Amino acid sequence: MAVSTIVLHINKVLLFIVVVIPILSTIINIRIGKYAYNIEKSNIEHSRQKNYINYLLTNNLAIKEIICFNASKYLTDKFKYHSKVLKSASEKVINKYTIYNLSLSILKIFVNMIIISTIIAQIINNQGLIGNIMGFINSINLVEARIQAVLSVITSFYKDKLYVDNYFDFIDKKVDNSNGNLIINNTIDRIYIKNLEFAYTDDMQILKKINLSINKEHPIAIIGVNGSGKTTLIKILASLYDNYTGDIFINQYNLRDINISEYRKKIAVIFQDFNKYELSLRENIAFSDLDSINNDIKIIKSLKFVGLSEIIRKFKYGIDTQMGKWFGGEELSKGQWQRVALARAFFKDADIIIMDEPTSFLDPIIEREIFEIIKNLSKDKILILVTHRIENLEILDPWCVLMENGEIKEQGLLDNIQKNELFKKLANKNAL
Repeated sequence: MAVSTIVLHINKVLLFIVVVIPILSTIINIRIGKYAYNIEKSNIEHSRQKNYINYLLTNNLAIKEIICFNASKYLTDKFKYHSKVLKSASEKVINKYTIYNLSLSILKIFVNMIIISTIIAQIINNQGLIGNIMGFINSINLVEARIQAVLSVITSFYKDKLYVDNYFDFIDKKVDNSNGNLIINNTIDRIYIKNLEFAYTDDMQILKKINLSINKEHPIAIIGVNGSGKTTLIKILASLYDNYTGDIFINQYNLRDINISEYRKKIAVIFQDFNKYELSLRENIAFSDLDSINNDIKIIKSLKFVGLSEIIRKFKYGIDTQMGKWFGGEELSKGQWQRVALARAFFKDADIIIMDEPTSFLDPIIEREIFEIIKNLSKDKILILVTHRIENLEILDPWCVLMENGEIKEQGLLDNIQKNELFKKLANKNAL
């Protein structure tokens, strides 16, 4: 108000200029704000897809399958693509903000210089009246504040650039998970575990002196109460943990000497908390073998194998149908999602199939059907199954491994091990 009064006293035209600049600035910022809103709205799908892939890559439920299927690069590339689109859109908004605000700031400085020049001239004419001198000081302060605002914007951009560069350096960082250099070119037909031990911490030992021979002759059924070490054992076999003691031999080779990325190409894993990907049905199936993602015949064969060929006919876009409700796709029942997970394992045509409670959320009728599918799926393959559903194990004729407190208490064929007291206890559902 003081500056306006001084300017009005000196020159009415200057007051008009002082008022017009903020109005012009407001109009410009409103227009840019609307432009930024429209840009953000038009790219909301990219933003949601990016956030979803970020969720897949960072939550402890999805990351197990992603690592085992070597799908991290595929998802990372999709994340980078959506990030690039959003970054380009953001740059358009920032550039527009920069050009307009910088131009407006320069105009403000120029106008203020005119105001100061006019006031100085008036001071000279009025022989330095106190009111004019105060107006001059305030005007100088105003110019200084505007210049500081410009410098603050530049400083802010520089700081933001440092964070952005650091972010993309992290995204582009390459992590070597290859472990050894040995590549197994032939089929894996046996696994031998010798004196395996594992501890999350020094005072929390999970596995103790595990000795186990695994081959294709019989599926391996690992049975035990919660906390007995079953899931930890299969995570180690899936190469999710490497800080164990003892040895694991794949064929005749030590797992520590094997290239882990190549080893994971030969294993398929279904965890109890398997993923329901909010992606296309094609991607849900082909995630286990992304090199074959465009092999429609193989995808359809996998769906047919698990009894899901009928759903393809119901979907408008067939195997390219978006799944899940996050992005307006088709939803499946729990049993159907479980079959999709099995189809994903079948699609890979792996040498080793590892399953952690694959029927835990299904009713007994559907469960028996799933076990029949698992039996057919595991022909001529190594099957390692963690389960507490003992009543359906006879379908598989497995080699049973009874675990308790991180140790193997007993092992043998189902017919022989049923006499074991621990097995009888586990057969009681109330004990589980």
